[in-house]
Amino acid sequence: MKTKKHLKAGSRTYLFCLALLCTMAWGSAFPTIRLARLELPSTSLSHLWAFAGLRFSLAGLIILFIFQKKIQFAKFRAHFPLMLGGIIFQIALHYALFYASFRHAPAYLIAIAASTGTLWWTILAPLVDKKEKLYAIQILLLIFGIMGVALATYKNEFTLQSLIDGELSGLVLTSLATLSSTIGLLIIRPLKDRGINPSFYNGSSLFFGGLILCLISLPALCEIILEMNTKLLTLIFYLALVSAFGFNIWFHLITIYQVSRLASYRLLITFFGVTESLLLIPDEQPGPYLIPGGLIIFTVIFLMEKKFFIPNK
Repeated sequence: MKTKKHLKAGSRTYLFCLALLCTMAWGSAFPTIRLARLELPSTSLSHLWAFAGLRFSLAGLIILFIFQKKIQFAKFRAHFPLMLGGIIFQIALHYALFYASFRHAPAYLIAIAASTGTLWWTILAPLVDKKEKLYAIQILLLIFGIMGVALATYKNEFTLQSLIDGELSGLVLTSLATLSSTIGLLIIRPLKDRGINPSFYNGSSLFFGGLILCLISLPALCEIILEMNTKLLTLIFYLALVSAFGFNIWFHLITIYQVSRLASYRLLITFFGVTESLLLIPDEQPGPYLIPGGLIIFTVIFLMEKKFFIPNK
């Protein structure tokens, strides 16, 4: 009975277990995307957008197929502005900026910048949702968490000069991408009180967001399809499953827990991305501070949950 209570929706254990599964799945996307890029006809921006569009459109179709009995076309039309805002900001613009950042900075710097999404969540959520509260200790802990991400992803080849020479633009694009995603999340928050099924929203947003990316890179999309091989198809399908699983679980958690409380768990995405890359990519080498960085991240999550936990009303 005690175990069931701990695993009940709303408990800390329930949050930790689902957030851990979700971030591990999303983290596996880092090495998978790197492997998939090797199979693309080109790594131009339009090819990266087309690749992302295929991934998310397929993810949306998977969710809509599994939950086809929960499709709500009438509510889609009734709440079209909110749905469209979520599709554009959370999927299309977010990933257009995110994939563009790979053209300007290496993956480990992008991973650090991606962790800024935790700060956007914590700062902006209270502005649109009165249930969300902003505490100075949250910001301080998340800054320490981002420092942990920086340590975990640090590579010896990083220099201040390389940042000045052009990598800064990649960091700015990534930060804008996480801001776009946060805005999209805040736009769709009211949907949970208007009877929109989470699986239907996730399926719709992924499908149409992916479709937008495909349409703005149509020539590259045609080239990828014509030169598709088994390995690339397998990797795209796996990434689609990761997106379908991850977005569904995360949206479920958002309907139960405060956005600011979930923010610290997002730090794990980058940490798992680095550690899973070591397992899946033969030539990948760990940075010198991977373990200390990971310890800092988990310590921040522990403190956010244990000492400074504020229960939902």
